[in-house]
Amino acid sequence: MKVRHKRILKFVSYIILCLIVTISIYEYIGQNHLFKNKLYFVDNIDHRLEPKSGKNINSDGIRSMVDSNAFREEDTNIIFLGDSFVYGWGVRIEDSIPYVLEEKLNDNKTGKRYKVANFGWISSSPLLSSRLLKDIGHKYKPDLVFLAVDMSDFHDDIKYQFALERKGLFSTLVHNPYNFTDSSENCYPNGTFS
Repeated sequence: MKVRHKRILKFVSYIILCLIVTISIYEYIGQNHLFKNKLYFVDNIDHRLEPKSGKNINSDGIRSMVDSNAFREEDTNIIFLGDSFVYGWGVRIEDSIPYVLEEKLNDNKTGKRYKVANFGWISSSPLLSSRLLKDIGHKYKPDLVFLAVDMSDFHDDIKYQFALERKGLFSTLVHNPYNFTDSSENCYPNGTFS
């Protein structure tokens, strides 16, 4: 009986070791070869768009054909927060929700002028949108702020908050894939959001 238990224990140990080695190899190959410099949203917790990084990305790193100085005090200025749905991933800027909203609002006969800023970006969440709003929102002189929320945002917020606070799984990692450098003055020293 003892011999049988030893064989089972040895077999299970061998399987666990093989799994650990295989996962480690896949992880190494993935990080250093397959996905190197491709997982931009994992390298930085905010993973915002880089200023002037592409067509219709303004100097603040938002999807807009104009910079913040086009948002005048006398206009009704709107900031639209959200993820890829708001950003308009896969569609022309003219077909994005904020752009269409601005066009529709300015189709009025009252003469009132509306400006809508597209603060959406891929894989954002309400927490990250709030951080962006606190960092640069004032430059757009907002009268209204809209936030588009989808089902995945609740999970994303928990994940990003845990990463910032180094809670849960994030507290056990020696090398954390998230960049904890935070330029926001609205964060406490340990990374928690105020």
